[in-house]
Amino acid sequence: MKCFILYVAIVCITWLGVESHLLLHEVLRRSQDSGGVLAVMMQYADSDKDRLLSGEEIENFYRYFINLAPGEALMTARQFIRDGDLNNDARLNETELRNALKKYSYTHGR
Repeated sequence: MKCFILYVAIVCITWLGVESHLLLHEVLRRSQDSGGVLAVMMQYADSDKDRLLSGEEIENFYRYFINLAPGEALMTARQFIRDGDLNNDARLNETELRNALKKYSYTHGR
C-alpha cells in the first residue's frame, strides 16, 4: 500500500509540473528502489534544504504530495522518526532515512 501511495505521489508531482522537465518514465525509473524514494523525499520534503527531514517536513510531504489525510500524514511522519532516528534528534539524515525506508517494501521483493 505504501509503495502504491508513493508511486501515486510521483505521478502527481510530475503532473503538477513540480519537476516538469523530467519525463514521467524517468521519475518512475529513478524511484524504483528505496534509493530513489530517498532521493524523491530529500528533494521534495526537505523544505529548508538542510539535508535533514524533520517530522513536520515528513508530515507535509505525505500530506501535500501524497495527499494523505492530516491525521494519517502525522502518524506516518511519527513512524518514520521512530523507525529511523538513530541519534534521537527528531530529524532524519540520509542514512537514517535510508534505514527507515528499508523497513518498508518499496522494491516489490527484489
